[in-house]
Amino acid sequence: MASARAALKVIREHPELRERLHDNARVTYGALQQLGYELGPVITPIVGVHVRDTDQALNAWRFLIDHGVYVNLVPLQASPGPFCLLRVSLSAAHTPEQIDTIIEGFRALRDSGPLRESANS
Repeated sequence: MASARAALKVIREHPELRERLHDNARVTYGALQQLGYELGPVITPIVGVHVRDTDQALNAWRFLIDHGVYVNLVPLQASPGPFCLLRVSLSAAHTPEQIDTIIEGFRALRDSGPLRESANS
């Protein structure tokens, strides 16, 4: 209870954090969409990139880690649809430089081949 109260206090005292979080989500979602990735229908702080093949998803997850970008890998069995997910979890603490790193990691992934069938080049 104490941690929930503390979190609510931070939100009340720093409304700019919520706006920064939403800005980070909009920028990341828009950039990944422009790169041709299939995404969920709603912009949220957790951007889900759909990957239709389990092996491709695992290879993409490893590729992104090797390029300094950590995403959560959601396997087909735990996904809400007929796809795996690479979940980009954003926060208000992400800097513009970190958002750029995420976007560049996905650009390199698209250009390298592990997801060529899942992203439009």
